[in-house]
Formats: sequence, structure tokens, C-alpha cells
Amino acid sequence: MARTISFLLIPGLALVGFFVIYPIFFNFVLAFMVWPLGGAPQFCGLCHFQKFVDDARFQKAFLNTVMLLLVIPLSIAVGLAFAVLVHARPLGYFVMAPLIAAGMVIPPSVVGIAWILSLDPRIGAYNVLLSAFGVPPKAYLFDPQLQIYALVLLATWSWVGFTFITFLANLESIPRTLYESASIDGASRLQTFVHVTLPQLRPAFIINSIMSILYVLRLFDIIYVLGAESPPLNLMNLAYYVYYLLQYSFELGGPSAVAAVLTSLSLAITYIAIRRAL
Repeated sequence: MARTISFLLIPGLALVGFFVIYPIFFNFVLAFMVWPLGGAPQFCGLCHFQKFVDDARFQKAFLNTVMLLLVIPLSIAVGLAFAVLVHARPLGYFVMAPLIAAGMVIPPSVVGIAWILSLDPRIGAYNVLLSAFGVPPKAYLFDPQLQIYALVLLATWSWVGFTFITFLANLESIPRTLYESASIDGASRLQTFVHVTLPQLRPAFIINSIMSILYVLRLFDIIYVLGAESPPLNLMNLAYYVYYLLQYSFELGGPSAVAAVLTSLSLAITYIAIRRAL
């Protein structure tokens, strides 16, 4: 039986090794080389990483990536709140659920264009609404001081549908007997939520934490759309910086070094999240 299981695992492990493990290993090897397009690779050690110390664009991309980590707690908190609300079956909940999850199913390019139009300082719906309360219109997506915060809110809206669906599915699977026992014991709604509901949502918290980390660190397409035809320097994260270096340096070692940093950051944050969840 064990031999049969091992034999059946070989094709899957071979695919994972060829399409996941080998590219990651090869990327880390390239990070220590200079390889111009059309030329031969040459070993340079830590030359690319040393450049990052004085590279203002890399530092900006790294700080933006750290700022985008705010999307993780925001999307989890908002998704949980919406899931609890819809789970209570209020009037019109069957309309609320698709609207909340809309951001997840809409293509990122469409999300970016829609938000550009919505936040337009002249015709944008949000500026028109805020102007009714005396708030002057602003180009939130093009103001260097506000761009990253607008991107955080945009990414949260785009991703909250996933966390919402995961929490809602977990809420639907909680046995009703637990709530009945809590009611018999005289627990209030808040006590029931804290001591019954939240512990039962542990699987959803783990899944949402890991998937949200991966979503934030690989965020690219929305930034690309918001940047239009020029590199969005104030919105650039590490994922976009890999593309930026490859486009403007025509060399593989530098982008691979940035990708190595991004991969290491992803593994470290995911490991911490799993350890804390377990």
C-alpha cells in the first residue's frame, strides 16, 4: 500500500519540483550573477544586494511593500465583519453577498480603471460625494502623499471578497449545538462570539492570513494599470520593481536579486503567520 501511494505521488512531486522548486533555486543562483540579455552570465557575488543599499527606488519599493501589508489585517477584519452580518440573515442578505464579493471576481485591470474613474478629481463619484460635505476634490491616486494609502484601500476592497467568503463558509459549518449550549449557560452575544465563534473560525483565519500575504506580496496588475504609461514610482512595490528592472536594465541578475528578496520575505512572513496560528 505504501509503495502504491509513493508511486502515485511521483508525477505530482515531479511537476512541483520542475515548475516550483527548480525555478526558485535557479532564481537564487541568478541573484548572484550579472547576466545581460544576449550575453553570458558572470558571477558577481553580492553586487546586486550591495546596490540596494543606495538604490532609492528599491528602498521605496520595499517600504511600499511593507505599507501594503496593512491590507492583510484590514481585509481580514472587514471580511469577518461582513461574514458575521450576512450569516445573521438580515433583510436583503442574498443581494449583499454578491456585492461584497464583487471585487474578487472582477479582473484587476478593470478594478484599476474603475477606481481611476471613481477617484477622478473632476468627475469621480467619491469626490462628488465628498464635495457635498465641503471636502475639496483631490487626485488621491496621483497625489504622492496619498497614493499609497489609496492603493491600500483599493487592494483591500479587491481582496475582501475572498476573506468574506472564507469566513462565511466557516461560519456555516459551526455546529448549532455549540450556540445552544452557550445560550443555556447564560452567555451573552458578545461572550458567545468571543468564546464560541472566534475559536471555531481558526481554520478560516489561517487560510485568510496565508492567502492575504501571498496576494499582497505579488500585487502587480493593479499597480500597472494605475501607472498608465509611466512607471508609478510612488506606488512601486517589490513585485513591480522586478518588472521595472527587467524593462530598463536588460539584465537578469538584478531582477532576480529583487525576486529573491521578495521570495525570502514571503516565506518568512508566511512561516510566522502559520506558527502564530498553530
